[in-house]
Amino acid sequence: MCLTSLTLILFRQEKQNSLNLEQQLEQLSNTRRIIEEQLGETKKQASLFQERLKESEAKILNLIDERNAIVKQNEELMLGNNNLNESLKKFQEGNSQINTQLTQANEQIKNLQEQISQLEKTKAELEEKIKTASLASEVQLEKI
Repeated sequence: MCLTSLTLILFRQEKQNSLNLEQQLEQLSNTRRIIEEQLGETKKQASLFQERLKESEAKILNLIDERNAIVKQNEELMLGNNNLNESLKKFQEGNSQINTQLTQANEQIKNLQEQISQLEKTKAELEEKIKTASLASEVQLEKI
């Protein structure tokens, strides 16, 4: 009886161990299924993040290109502005010279007008003298 009891006890223990192992196996299977589902979701999220990363990189490259274009445009505008400033400076220098020449021409005109006025006055005086002399010679001719 001892051997049979011992065998039964061992059988029960084996059976209990087998049930425990089956439960653990089932739990591990469930855990594995959950982990595989999570892995699938994680892979999907990683794929989405990769797509977003690529989109972000493309946007960054576009922004860099736009920035470079703006920088180039600013450089061109600054060069054009410098050229315009140089042209304006030359124009102002030319304008200043023209103003100086105009002032000198106005002074010459004023001097010439004064000379014309003086000559007209002298002409009038001479015409008056000629008239007076002409009258005097007529008077003398009449006396003769």
